[in-house]
Amino acid sequence: MKLECVEQPTQEPVALEEIKEYLRIDGDDEDVLLASLITAARCYCEDYQKQVSCIQKLQLTLSGKEVSGAIELPRSRYLREVNEVVCIAGGKETEIPFEVCTGNVNSLLCVDNQAGDGDLVIT
Repeated sequence: MKLECVEQPTQEPVALEEIKEYLRIDGDDEDVLLASLITAARCYCEDYQKQVSCIQKLQLTLSGKEVSGAIELPRSRYLREVNEVVCIAGGKETEIPFEVCTGNVNSLLCVDNQAGDGDLVIT
């Protein structure tokens, strides 16, 4: 199983100006450093809590052996939508029908077990 971020969030949970005000920084010399620290802190919190804190597009890749009828989607407590489910086998992509059931902690994705030996890519 491989989870990767396809589209980064357009906005961080804490604004750069808020951090500068809290730290009492007036100049713009450290803006790049502070912005990278905000991003690093968000990523750390998301990894620790196993939940996303901003709107972003994730892609989950599963091998055919990992695919069962119901797949628990990581970091999906506040899932907005599943764009597509594709099976990649022998260089050929096939769209797979799916159904999403949102839950209290993570959402479940129900698919037909058509992946076989191919990889299942969920976006």
